[in-house]
Amino acid sequence: METLEGSVMEYVRKTAEVMLGNSGRKDVEAERETLEKKSDALRKEKERLSAEKMFLYDKYRSGGMTREQFKARTGSMGVRVEEIGKEMGEAEDGIERLKGCGSRDGETVLEGIAALREFDKGVLRKGIERIRVFGEGRIEVVWKGRDMFGLES
Repeated sequence: METLEGSVMEYVRKTAEVMLGNSGRKDVEAERETLEKKSDALRKEKERLSAEKMFLYDKYRSGGMTREQFKARTGSMGVRVEEIGKEMGEAEDGIERLKGCGSRDGETVLEGIAALREFDKGVLRKGIERIRVFGEGRIEVVWKGRDMFGLES
């Protein structure tokens, strides 16, 4: 049993160290900030296009332009508004995906696991959902990655 615990500890420590090395909190925060700025800029552009379209409609209604002129000028606006909607959706999805990534709590759990020198179920349970042992020395570790990094399951 001790050799199994030793093998699990060696694997878990190394994996936790790799996960810590790849957590990149600053990168995540920078990417989230970039996506938020992009989303804000897209929202402003969409508002500007909507306001311009309303101005053109008022001009058309007052007789300042023909229907063909109105359609020609607003046709490309409609396409752009659709593109903006898709881009905003992608940006919002990216922001949601990044929420909680690289959280300090998740890193603290990984640091605790990486620092372990003896098999401690209490510490391991904070970051590992389950450990499965199969024949022929195969081990499967299921991490609580989504919970550890503040993401919803």
